[in-house]
This record gives sequence, C-alpha cells and structure tokens, in this order.
Amino acid sequence: NKRITSLYEKPVERKYYVKERYYKGNLYVEGQAVQKIFSKKKRVELKRGAWKWYYKNGQLKDSVFYSDLGLPTGIATKYFSDGSIQEQIDYGTSTNFKIRERNWLTTIAKDYSRTYYYKNPNVPKKTTYYLNKKKSGTWKTFDTSGKLLSEKVYENGKVQSSKKY
Repeated sequence: NKRITSLYEKPVERKYYVKERYYKGNLYVEGQAVQKIFSKKKRVELKRGAWKWYYKNGQLKDSVFYSDLGLPTGIATKYFSDGSIQEQIDYGTSTNFKIRERNWLTTIAKDYSRTYYYKNPNVPKKTTYYLNKKKSGTWKTFDTSGKLLSEKVYENGKVQSSKKY
C-alpha cells in the first residue's frame, strides 16, 4: 500500500466489503464499497454492486444495485417488515443525479419511476414518473384488487389531462 502524502494524478482505489450488525447481532447492511483517495485530505467512499439493508428481525428492508460510478441503477426495491414489496424505484440507466460529496457519495435521482404497493398481496397502489425532478408521464392509481382508478398525464410538472374510471 502507498502512503498518502501527496496529490495523485489518478485516485488510488481501495475496495472493501461492508457488513454492519444491529446491537443484538442481526445484520443491518451489507455491500461492496470503494474508497477513492485523491489526496491526503480528499477522499470519497462509493457503493458498488448489490447493497442490502435489513430490519431488526432479519427480514430484507432495501435492495439497491450501484454502478462503478457509485450511482444507483436498475430497480431498487423496498420491503415491508413481513417481506412483501413496499415500493420499487426504477432508475433504469439514468445518469441524471444530484451528487453531494462528503465522506460517502450521496446521490439524489432526477429521472426515475416509482411504484408503490399495497401491503398484502403485492398489488400496485400508485405509479409515478419524474423527469429532471418534475412530475412527468402518466401517473396511475389502483384499488386493492389492482383495478385502475385514475390516470393523470404530467408534462414539466403540470397536469395535461386527467381521467377517472
């Protein structure tokens, strides 16, 4: 390992696996991380690959996949404590994120779709779309049996049309 005493033209990368536990021993979070070191004082931590968070009872809480750049990609899933799906966020292959660098790289998506689910069974409650952090596309609302209740079409954050069924 190189000592960190001067600026590097290219950042030095150190990979490691994060595995944290709750006080009673159950797993809290796990995933691969990369520390990019730019200088003695400037460094940033990136999440890479599959990351999972857990409830205190051991049930999966969140599941997100991170690209090599530390950005969430694909579909992130949040679960209720009983294991049923709570919501899914589809980042697709978007690279439109607001990025904050502190110790860990923090990303806030600007383009994504989100689907909320009823607790039991995994029936969609509502689907939403955002483009550059503004409401966009067709937003749909469903009843507990999955039947479509209403649709609203947004463009640049403003309602263009609305239908109820």
